[in-house]
Amino acid sequence: MKIELFSTIIFVILSAFTQINAQVSDIKILKADVQKADSVITIMAEIDISNLEITKDRSIRINPQLADNHNSINLPPILIDGRNKHILFKRNPEKDIFGEYLRKNGTTQIISYSHTMKYKTWMGISQFKIDIDRCGCGNNKQQLSEMVVMNIRVDAHPYVAYIKPLAEDVKNRKEQGFAFLDFPVNQTYIDPEFRNNIKELSKIYESIEKVKNDSDVQITTIHIHGYASPEGGFELNKRLAQNRSISLKKYLAKKYNIDPQIISVNSTPEDWDGVRQYVEQNDLIGKKEILAIINSQMSPAKKDLEIKKINNGSTYQYLLINCYPALRRSEYVINYVVRGFNTEEAKEILKTKPQQLSLNEIYQIAQTMKEGDDDFDELFDIAVMLFPDDPTANLNASSIYIRKKDLKKAEKYLLKSDQNKAETKNNLGALALLQGNMDDARRYFYEASEMGLNAGSLNLEYNVK
Repeated sequence: MKIELFSTIIFVILSAFTQINAQVSDIKILKADVQKADSVITIMAEIDISNLEITKDRSIRINPQLADNHNSINLPPILIDGRNKHILFKRNPEKDIFGEYLRKNGTTQIISYSHTMKYKTWMGISQFKIDIDRCGCGNNKQQLSEMVVMNIRVDAHPYVAYIKPLAEDVKNRKEQGFAFLDFPVNQTYIDPEFRNNIKELSKIYESIEKVKNDSDVQITTIHIHGYASPEGGFELNKRLAQNRSISLKKYLAKKYNIDPQIISVNSTPEDWDGVRQYVEQNDLIGKKEILAIINSQMSPAKKDLEIKKINNGSTYQYLLINCYPALRRSEYVINYVVRGFNTEEAKEILKTKPQQLSLNEIYQIAQTMKEGDDDFDELFDIAVMLFPDDPTANLNASSIYIRKKDLKKAEKYLLKSDQNKAETKNNLGALALLQGNMDDARRYFYEASEMGLNAGSLNLEYNVK
């Protein structure tokens, strides 16, 4: 099955409306409904006239109407007569009305109204209203009253658009993490048995082995960045941070027989950014003073000294115990490339290592599925999860959620789509249509159509006439 750049319209029997508390003194709407099947729409209402009192020579006309901001259609009216008017009607019946009813004052009387007509797309988002003409003639506007019975929201199925992602020339991927390695005081060599190093080194081992043992990938570079906490002398911290990063490089290169040339190292002698983030997120005594010191142009040694003075040194001691240990870490990034997969291979990779797939490969899998199936929808969820900032992934995800009528998610993904693409304009139109904004829907569909997108033309023809 090939995914076209639009979905099909599905007509189903439905009932979709927002009912309003509709009552004008002595006439009340008990319930109302709308049903649509294929090319027709049926309006139904239960009209309670039990509280209506009219004299024998009076007529009241109830005039139903369907309308939106630009269109309206009058539905067959209901005539309610007193006894003498009822006799006259029998002698000279009026044509083209829903029905004529003799009002028997003081009795329960409910009229079941129903009218079926050819469906026009503007009716999908409209209002069902009734005008009550109490003189029965329609000439005295002061005796006319109007009430909105319900807001109609027929379940529209706009055409949505997808974009085929471009193939990646090189599929660059990465594994990254951090480890808190312990070193003897002022030492830089790595002892795997020292304190908690076995557990921390295993984090790095797992990341490297995950890539190195995979025949579909090839490691290109490894980057190690070592951080030290601010206590102690700056020059000592600088030396320790740099040399400990170099030690980790040599350790990993030897353990895994990796070319040292592809491993780069960097270091941050005193991680003041980490201190700032910790202080900002915690309620400490002297918090404002500490942040002012960190953000100042003082030397690192001066900052450390000034923080020690706050709260008689208690806050500094708190930072030494609760903040600084987490700053002494090694962050690592393992960059690698993944070979390309054909569709059958991609289906297998999807089950275990979806991060190795490209957007184009995920799309090719979708080509083998039926649009609207759970597996089909899940593919585009996976795509946008793996590539959260990619405009194409977001546009395709918006199509899934427009079809699901999850407008909040659809709007979120459309905000990250390429606003200049015809497919984005079309889907913005589909969102506007489902939100009840026909003017915006029509404008977006027109723009998409003018840009040559078939889905936009189809939406203009079938959804916003």
